[in-house]
Amino acid sequence: MALTALQIMKARVRGAGDQDDATLEVYLDMAADQLCETAWGATLYLHAQALFAGHQLQRFVDAGGGGGAAVGGVTMQKDGDLSRSYGAPATSNSESALATTQAGLDYLQLIRSSIPAVYTDVLTGSGVLGFP
Repeated sequence: MALTALQIMKARVRGAGDQDDATLEVYLDMAADQLCETAWGATLYLHAQALFAGHQLQRFVDAGGGGGAAVGGVTMQKDGDLSRSYGAPATSNSESALATTQAGLDYLQLIRSSIPAVYTDVLTGSGVLGFP
């Protein structure tokens, strides 16, 4: 039995199960607008769509203080009256932006393991998320 993008998203993306299906479908539709099914192939496309949609969901939940799954370097530290700020990680390319959530990291891993030519495009910034 083939899984749908919604089923994949619920299974692989932390926090997706806390959202209603209609909300998840909106994120999946937005992801579909930015991905090319031909480049991924029918099966991997659904996984790519689910993970990219999950990345966007996790960014939104984290930005709203809802406990999203953001990952990355420490940019500020506070201990009592002492606080330190560090330079924020660069977000000049698709890879560093995707590395801010667990779903984004999983999406990058899918790119690296499945489609080496697309991964090269993501690194160089050509195309939309690596697709012409």
